[in-house]
Amino acid sequence: MGSFSEHIVNQRFKNVYYKLEDLRLIKGKSDLAKKLGTYNHVI
Repeated sequence: MGSFSEHIVNQRFKNVYYKLEDLRLIKGKSDLAKKLGTYNHVI
């Protein structure tokens, strides 16, 4: 089993996260966590 960051789901989440940030739809982890209804340490 590979490392956590090598898992395909995590790689895709990272790509989506940075794309949302580039498009200025989120300002950071806390903003995304708020929209997802969770805490920023989960992201």
